[in-house]
Amino acid sequence: MFAKCKIEDLFEKDIKRDINGVIKVDQHDDANVYTELEEYVVTQESLKHFDKFFERFYNATQTPTDKIGVWVSGFFGSGKSHYIKILSYLLENRTVYDRSALDFFENKIHDPQMFDTIEKSVQYGTKDVILFNIDSRANTASLDKEQIVNILMRAFNEQRGFFGDVFWISELEEDMQDKGLYDAFKKEFRRKNGSAWEEKRDQYAFEQDDIIEALTNCGYQSRESSERMLENDGQNYHLDVEKFAMKIEKYCRSKGEDHQVIFLMDEVGQYIGEDSELMLNLQTVVEELGTKLRGKAWVIITSQADIDAVTKEKVKGSGFSKIQARFDTRLSLSSANVDEVIKKRVLLKKEEHKEMLSSFYTEKKTVLKNLISFSRGSAEMKNFKSEEDFVGVYPFVPYQFNLLQNVFDKIRETGFTGMHLAKGERSMLSAFKEAAEKYGACDVSVLVPFHSFYETVESFLDPIITRTIKQAEENAYLEDCDCDILKTLFMIRHVKEIQPTLDNLVVLSISSVDEDKLKLRETVAESLGRLEAQTLIDKTGDSFHFLTNEGQEINREIKNIDIENHLILDAIYDVIYNSNDICPTKIGDYKFNRFVDGKSRKVTNADLTIKFLTPLSDDILRGSGQQSLSGDNLSTIDSTDTLLFIFPEHIKFVKQISRYLKIEKYLKQNSSNRNNPEIQDILTAKSQEADRLQERSVSAICEGVRDARIFIDGKEVTSIDKKNPKERVKEGFEILEKNVYNKSSYVTRGYESTTDILKILRSDDLEKFGIETSATNKLALADVLDYITIRDEKNSTVVLKSLKEHFMKKPYGWKDMTISGLVANLFVAEEVKLRYHKTYCMSDAEEIARYLTRKEDADKLVIEIRKKTDAEIISSVKSVQRDVFDKTDIPDKENELYDFSHIIINDELMAVEQISAKYAEEV
Repeated sequence: MFAKCKIEDLFEKDIKRDINGVIKVDQHDDANVYTELEEYVVTQESLKHFDKFFERFYNATQTPTDKIGVWVSGFFGSGKSHYIKILSYLLENRTVYDRSALDFFENKIHDPQMFDTIEKSVQYGTKDVILFNIDSRANTASLDKEQIVNILMRAFNEQRGFFGDVFWISELEEDMQDKGLYDAFKKEFRRKNGSAWEEKRDQYAFEQDDIIEALTNCGYQSRESSERMLENDGQNYHLDVEKFAMKIEKYCRSKGEDHQVIFLMDEVGQYIGEDSELMLNLQTVVEELGTKLRGKAWVIITSQADIDAVTKEKVKGSGFSKIQARFDTRLSLSSANVDEVIKKRVLLKKEEHKEMLSSFYTEKKTVLKNLISFSRGSAEMKNFKSEEDFVGVYPFVPYQFNLLQNVFDKIRETGFTGMHLAKGERSMLSAFKEAAEKYGACDVSVLVPFHSFYETVESFLDPIITRTIKQAEENAYLEDCDCDILKTLFMIRHVKEIQPTLDNLVVLSISSVDEDKLKLRETVAESLGRLEAQTLIDKTGDSFHFLTNEGQEINREIKNIDIENHLILDAIYDVIYNSNDICPTKIGDYKFNRFVDGKSRKVTNADLTIKFLTPLSDDILRGSGQQSLSGDNLSTIDSTDTLLFIFPEHIKFVKQISRYLKIEKYLKQNSSNRNNPEIQDILTAKSQEADRLQERSVSAICEGVRDARIFIDGKEVTSIDKKNPKERVKEGFEILEKNVYNKSSYVTRGYESTTDILKILRSDDLEKFGIETSATNKLALADVLDYITIRDEKNSTVVLKSLKEHFMKKPYGWKDMTISGLVANLFVAEEVKLRYHKTYCMSDAEEIARYLTRKEDADKLVIEIRKKTDAEIISSVKSVQRDVFDKTDIPDKENELYDFSHIIINDELMAVEQISAKYAEEV
């Protein structure tokens, strides 16, 4: 049942009928007007706008107002030009083939109250409705854009039958009409010249004799006055906003109490562009008309941007709010409006086929859901939601509506169009109608692929683009399907909502509900390969990009640039070691050398090394299978004392870095070749591509570190999870530390500051610091003491600096301050003596702490083994202290006993000297 029905048979109206895809405001013939009124679709959105506009318009007829500006906004193809044209037909109640505009709308507006407001607005008083495209009325003789007031004046003059191009002549015509002499003048001119005044006035400079004769004969003024007037040629004529408003006011009075003049200008926003002066001129005109005429003159304009966006960008300060106030009525047409129009004008189905299509969707619902599935990273790309949705848009897919609109917008914004798109020669309506017609003879089950819209788009493209596509179509190396992919890539070239990846291109290429998606994926991938080989497209990461002819040539030149490996390694090294995203600048307290392949940075006194090997390295023998007797995988290169990362073989970052370095080199070499706008755009895009490649290379390097094989001291380590790169490096380095510094564990208590050293020197509890019977730092103290003892036995001087250098290296790896603390412990335990220059340190704790901790003193502080005094001598000294000097609190430590005895003996000696001096005086 489904296969027998053709797509073209589904539609309510003949899909092959002539449809004017875009409404042009200057088409006024009856046949065209009739079609426009007959086929105009009042959508839910436009219905609200009609209601809002006519309510305010009618209220202004009852209560005078200065709010007479209407701003109609909408993207290209949204129907804003059509909207204001239909609005103009309604306002003047245009009659064609005995049917008025109100007659047409009686069947389109189903709300009686709304239609009544429209009818009262239309039938109120009399009106001059002046509709025009602003570009068609603007004077292009000057490089500067013409003021809005001048364009309005020209349109108003032409509406009244006066000469639009030369204002002083139109003012002459107006003056003659006011005096009742205009018809007589025209009659005299025809009699004298043989041609109608209207036919010759644009050549007035060559018809001066006849003009002077006619002015004289009709009684307007003397010959001499006319001669002077023509000789002056309007040099003293001046038009300003106030004068223009006064002319409109005067005209309305002449036409009756209830007469209105309504200006409808299309594409004003585009005409104004970035010119703030034009925007302010528009504001002044609307303000003056509102103030003087109080609702008897209206200005309705269209713009692709809404008023907030336009005025914020172009007008600062109080001018912004003034313009906002002038355009109090704002109507915005969205994509929903366009979608509804297309569905009703083009895709509306016959009643007898709706049930069949609903059943077809029910049967294929799951298949369609799987087929129309875009990759992550794309904006919302709508799929069919229901049977009603499928019936409404088939043979198209819902995502195509928004995506095609984005394509139209980006083509216009990026300047790939000729004049046609800018002036509205094509539209969404045309694109869907033409694509539906192309597939009309196909059976139900066919879906329209996105590349089918290219034929509509092609008609308004710049030749530089179409030439690229046509040359591809003539390329014997390419197949037809390749060119379809190329067309798709061009259309979505600047559309951010969808990434041009393989998976997304597959979805965009689906042409049947029964499509074999895997087979189509293979076909699209092969097409992309051929297109890339022919330099028609460019691949960046997972994305593919269209290239123009100029872009192809630039791409070929970039590909031929040589980049030396050391530059690639510099970039990799910078990411790994200088970004702090992979290898921290410092890990714990240990210095380490840094390597990437052959590029290195060695650090003084560093025992450890972190090394990364890339696919560029000649050292890697991948998959060698070399193992130890215990079954451990071994690295094939020397990795002693090294944390070694070997990147996966097929990692992407080498190519990415090479590519962006080539682009950067090309841009530097061609920095002067930027005068051509097309070349400038391509070079800008290349610069952006280089930035993206650099970002992706950083991500790829991080991913590579995450997936890299890790070797520590020659053996592969598999216990480190594939996780955050920095954490992998830290964990690997910790293992390397334990392997290399296998005596680091001898230190069970470390010391961090001078304060810690002072606590040792001043402490009475030596066990707390590892002295006497305590296990704290026992092994560390023993090794330090052994080191000093051995050198002492060899009569080798030991200074603190050399001691620290020894114990900070492998296999110890102890901290600088910890070694100072260990020496302080040995000093307090009277195992060593400390000599600063030639002076032995005794009991000044602060002085000793300073010598032990200051780097500048490390090579001046000598450490010696303390020779133990015989126990009998110690005992004898104590006995003398008790027996001779009557001391009881005698210290046990040798240093303290020495200090104690030294003080007592000095005191006794001083006492003896005093007695001796006294006796000497008496004698």
